[in-house]
Amino acid sequence: MMFVKDSEEARLGQLEQLQIMGTPEEDQYNRIVELASRICDVPISLISLIDKDIQWFKAKKGIKITSTSRELSFCSHSIETKKRLIIEDAFTDDRFKENPLVTADPNIRFYAGIPLINPKGYVLGSLCVIDRKPRTLSEDQLFALEVLSEQVLMLFDNRLKQKELDEKIKLLNEKNSRLTELNKLGNQFLSVISHDLKSPISTTQSLVYLLKNNVISDEDLEKYLNQMDIIIDGTNHLIENLVSWGYRQLDGKTKEISSVNPSELIASAVDLFKMNMEEKELEIQNNIPNSLVLKSDRDILLFVFRNLIHNAIKFSSKERIIVDYDEKEEEHIFSIRDSGTGMPLDVLRNINSGEILNSVKGTRGEKGSGLGIYMCKKFLDILDGNIIYESVDGYGTKVKVVLKK
Repeated sequence: MMFVKDSEEARLGQLEQLQIMGTPEEDQYNRIVELASRICDVPISLISLIDKDIQWFKAKKGIKITSTSRELSFCSHSIETKKRLIIEDAFTDDRFKENPLVTADPNIRFYAGIPLINPKGYVLGSLCVIDRKPRTLSEDQLFALEVLSEQVLMLFDNRLKQKELDEKIKLLNEKNSRLTELNKLGNQFLSVISHDLKSPISTTQSLVYLLKNNVISDEDLEKYLNQMDIIIDGTNHLIENLVSWGYRQLDGKTKEISSVNPSELIASAVDLFKMNMEEKELEIQNNIPNSLVLKSDRDILLFVFRNLIHNAIKFSSKERIIVDYDEKEEEHIFSIRDSGTGMPLDVLRNINSGEILNSVKGTRGEKGSGLGIYMCKKFLDILDGNIIYESVDGYGTKVKVVLKK
């Protein structure tokens, strides 16, 4: 049989949407074919669905096979006509008399099929009854088959509605899980913020009070101003991290891929902390080739590099911070190495597990929240990347950022 291509593709699309082909037997469908056989007094009844190449039986009575070639199918003849098909004696019908389903098992002689037409007007298959001898059906029997075919279509409709409901429930569960995660994360942030902002604000207020009341001597003034500068710098860095993270969460952004020059990002991150580096007499050696360009999310990488450079400066003094690049078959590997204070084994273990760490002071008493480290891990997860810390207490730290190609 010939079918209009566009119409047939649309029909197959409707069948695919139902997602019923190959599914296990279900009592609702089995009871319908059982009832059809009893009403029509025939040994075989089927709920058949017509796919691209096969006829598959969602429910069957009287035969063991679960499918046939579509080319041999009686039911496929209803796709174009959309009318019921009655064959009283297949041996006398030129369309079917040489069909293997007629000349061999199951030896079809009589066939009556009601097309299963969905609400969009496409024939998905048929409810049919079959006998191995010629016969006819009464109008009451044909009417009963029409009613049963409507029941099949109702089951199809219920299946679609259940699928839609399942998808909505799945979406709601995902959103609920996300909200729970964000709420948990929010509580962690609030805990960190209340702890880490309370201290610098309190200290700053005390210093301002001392300055306003001329309690600080001229010789101590520079020391206190330097201390205030450290406090403000650390607080500013914490707020920048929270703002970057917050915008991502509020916008629901995952990643925005573009051409990125990692060497330039490192240079941008270094520019932010020039004053801190000068005060600590630090230098940064950027060994990333300026010609290197990769496809990634610029904002995420800048956030990660900024935090790692900041940490390297925080825990170093009068040393060189080295930024390197290595390339493997499937990975870009960036490393930031300092010769600073390093980390104890328990801290290193916790940091690699992705936990939010307790505050750790830098070489000039700079406070930290642990949030930057935590967020770097979360942001790199978005890129399917990884961050690995290697450190020896008292001998410095090396941080690797691994990105898949």
